[in-house]
Amino acid sequence: MTARERFSEWTLRADPKVGVGHVGRCLICWEPCVDTPSADQARDWCLKHVDSTGHDSFTLTAEEFFDAILTDHPSVNGTSPT
Repeated sequence: MTARERFSEWTLRADPKVGVGHVGRCLICWEPCVDTPSADQARDWCLKHVDSTGHDSFTLTAEEFFDAILTDHPSVNGTSPT
């Protein structure tokens, strides 16, 4: 019996149920805003935070959630295994 090796093909797929999330964070007190689907909403939180605290340094991050699927697997592409 011999082993046969081959490379697998993978594809990254964005999770449509989650989408992209944006978080504004104060770099002085490290308080974050709630994860929002809009960068503008995160920026609005930063403006409210500077108004209420005087803190004036922020970061904005975006996260996209995705998974990897095996694209050359018979269950994905309908072909018979070789």
